[in-house]
Amino acid sequence: MVVANGTNAGGGGGGALRSVIIIFPLPSLASFSSPYSAPPQFSNFAMDSSSHEPENHPNYLQKENKIDQYLDGSNSNPFARTRDLPIELINEILVSLPAKSLGRFTCVSKSWLSLISSPEFIKAHLAIASGSDDFGHHCLIFRVYKFPNCDPHHRKYSVDSLFYGASSETASPNEVIDVNHLLNPNALVWPVSSCNGLVCMKTNNSVLLLFNPCTRKFKKLPQTGLEYRTADFGFGYDKLNEDYKVFGIYHLISSRTEIRVYSLKNNSWRNLKIRYRGICRDTCLQYACGNVFWRRSEFTQSNGVRDIIARFDLGNEYYDEMDLPDTESKPDHHKLGALGDCISLFYIYRSDRADIWKMKDSWTKFVSISLVDHPAKDSYFHTQVVCSLKNGEVLFVLGAYFLLYNPKTDTYKSYPQTGTIGNVMFYVESLVSPNVV
Repeated sequence: MVVANGTNAGGGGGGALRSVIIIFPLPSLASFSSPYSAPPQFSNFAMDSSSHEPENHPNYLQKENKIDQYLDGSNSNPFARTRDLPIELINEILVSLPAKSLGRFTCVSKSWLSLISSPEFIKAHLAIASGSDDFGHHCLIFRVYKFPNCDPHHRKYSVDSLFYGASSETASPNEVIDVNHLLNPNALVWPVSSCNGLVCMKTNNSVLLLFNPCTRKFKKLPQTGLEYRTADFGFGYDKLNEDYKVFGIYHLISSRTEIRVYSLKNNSWRNLKIRYRGICRDTCLQYACGNVFWRRSEFTQSNGVRDIIARFDLGNEYYDEMDLPDTESKPDHHKLGALGDCISLFYIYRSDRADIWKMKDSWTKFVSISLVDHPAKDSYFHTQVVCSLKNGEVLFVLGAYFLLYNPKTDTYKSYPQTGTIGNVMFYVESLVSPNVV
């Protein structure tokens, strides 16, 4: 680091004092958007659930010795020069990098491993990644259906590759990721909900997982022991108790409905005494701002079938309900979703129009989209709102297309897939562990 003081020759009168600070950059980190490849001898040291042994394990000690030998060779190791940099500066640089890069950088030294693995660093990194206006740290997981068949693999998009037309380091467009192998090759896995980089997933044999797609670490949740026909789940973060929770609505074989909540901190399920009736319209419940939301239908003698929005507060464990937006005409199809910290409803009309409503303190129409000329306008049963940018653009799913709508110009860009898009999950790439709260 070089600091030089001098006077600025420009401007009338006396020259203004100027400070020039030149910081020797970390090697290969001059551009945060450029991926860094770990040295070949450390390619197996990345953050992976299968590559971490206890510190007294012979393999762990052997790795550490190799790392120390590499760091001591200052001529061949560019990272050796970072020892002269203040730890505060290193922390400031690292905390802004993509989670995948940080996973590789844990092999640089013991101090970097300790720093990147610390709860304080993980929390700070999550705050920066999730608060990014351009969603540079965000990805999509989804499946493509070619009826009557279903691709068993999940595909992965970096969100900024859709917004800006170029893939970031977090994911290549249409990267295929196989999560089925987490249990066994024959298991089919569906995403339920995501929060802080963790994705709750369920399988066709009634197993629930918490999975970090970035670090590839996962946790299999304990069974409830209930005998049920179907079950609907939601997942989110309880800020009040600093805990991750899974909310489950179980439709028992005995025709009763039982509601249970799982606590990651306690690694156990509890039965909730909630008076619940009606039919759940969503197999995957939505999470927004500490609450789980879903659509519920009930039959009343006066009005017939009545649709409402149910809400469960994960912190206070409080249940309540709210009405749907009051609209002039009834939509042909509607889908519940989340936009940031707000719950949303996607209303589709056969008149080739779609309305997106948002609920903060009350329902407001966020945007109205014309779909007259789009080839997938009749695929209104396969829709989902994904996310919105601060400039008002909205990313949503319609049939076999991702569409990015610009309300200012009333235009959209289409990103076709090879089949109908389903089970879309929007998440931030983070270092949050599914095993530790």
